[in-house]
Amino acid sequence: MQSSGRAFLLAPGQKETYNRTKTKDNGGKWMKEHLDFKQKLSEVLECARINGGRITTEEAEKIFENENLSDEQMALVFDYLNAQKIIVKGYEKKGGVIRETEEISMQPEEEAFLARYMQEVFRLQPEQEGEKEKLFLLLKDGDESAKERLLQLYMGKVADIAKELYQPQIFFGDLVQEGNMNLLLALENVNDIDKVDETICQEIRQGILAFIEEQTETGKKERKMVQKVKELDEAITKLTDELGRKVMIDELMEEMHLTEREIKDIMHLTGEEPEEEQ
Repeated sequence: MQSSGRAFLLAPGQKETYNRTKTKDNGGKWMKEHLDFKQKLSEVLECARINGGRITTEEAEKIFENENLSDEQMALVFDYLNAQKIIVKGYEKKGGVIRETEEISMQPEEEAFLARYMQEVFRLQPEQEGEKEKLFLLLKDGDESAKERLLQLYMGKVADIAKELYQPQIFFGDLVQEGNMNLLLALENVNDIDKVDETICQEIRQGILAFIEEQTETGKKERKMVQKVKELDEAITKLTDELGRKVMIDELMEEMHLTEREIKDIMHLTGEEPEEEQ
């Protein structure tokens, strides 16, 4: 009779020497932990999407509190969320964007875009002393005109952050557009005006960084790893159904054309470890 669920993995060459009760208990535990992790990851994504594509580090950590994840594993979760274009409030990716020591020159069309954009900024009414503080109070009370004025006041800041994060392989105007989109989303989700200016700038920055990662090789590699996790999941299910027993890592190696180390690295991304022979 074929297995109806996922079984835990055996190391290469490991024989099925477990007694029936022990195998059932270990396999059930492995499958439960795997499903729990996937369920919680889905829960985090759903929570963020309900809140306009945003979630705080505290909210995400609360969902995973029983998983005993290390700081490094939580950082992987946050990076995964960023790759899904989710803003994680309170998280700043270590290392950020690698920049050369010297200034990176823009292309002529990018310089022209920046000149036009800043020309629009200079045409706006200058910020008055204490104006932002008053506008945030009005915005919290639902004043839409306050949001429009705040969008104007942050236009220059968006350009500054985009210049700081500029990468020559991505058109500068796209970074500015992404920054303004995240500015709008940040203003639509203002709840606490304590350190609100710092929070908004952080969300603009995080949004642009997420966009850069999506467009660059780093983003491609992260999406490739997400795809590998999906392929591993499908391979285990397929082989379990075909063989009617637990799947060994060497069988996965042959099925997926990967090394043992690569299989284990993919499993580590989800907090899983293969069962070792006692």
